[in-house]
Amino acid sequence: MSVLIGGEPCNVLLSNTTGQESYDGLRSLNYLDPLKRDVILLCAEIGCDDDYALAAEKWAPEARRFAPETPYILVGVRCPKDDGGKVKPYTLGDDVMHGKAMAKKMGAHLYLECDVFTLQGVKEVFDEAIMTALNPPDPPVLDKEKKMSRWGRSKSKDSAPLTSGI
Repeated sequence: MSVLIGGEPCNVLLSNTTGQESYDGLRSLNYLDPLKRDVILLCAEIGCDDDYALAAEKWAPEARRFAPETPYILVGVRCPKDDGGKVKPYTLGDDVMHGKAMAKKMGAHLYLECDVFTLQGVKEVFDEAIMTALNPPDPPVLDKEKKMSRWGRSKSKDSAPLTSGI
C-alpha cells in the first residue's frame, strides 16, 4: 500500500506472522526476506499478562536476534470479546502505565494501544510505525549499568537474558 508522508509517496508492506509455537521455524524465515524491515510491531492483548510476558520473553528477543537493527513498537491490542463471546469491559488507556513499563523494559521504542473492534488508535499505531521507520530512534539502553548495542544486543557476552517480571 502507498501512503503520503509530507506529500511524498511512501510504500508500506505489512507482514503478519503467527505466534503459535509450531510455526517458530517458519516464522524465522520471514526475517530472512531480502526486503529491509524498517519497524516491527509486537502485539499483545490488553489485560492478558501472558501476552505481555510472551512479548518480553519471546518476541522482543526474536526481533533482536533476527533483525537487530530494526526498532520495534509494543502495541497493546484490545480484543473486545472473551472466549465465550462476551464483550470485555475496557477503556483504552486504563493500563497504559503497565504497557509503557513493559515497553521500556524490553527495549521497545514506544508503547501504543488500539482497539480492533472500534478501530480506535489503529491509524495512530500505523502513523507512528511509519514515522519510526522514516526517522529511526537511537537504540535504547535497557539497563543503567550495561550499555547495549543497537536494539538490545548486549556488548557483554555473559549478560543475563531479559525477563518480564509478570
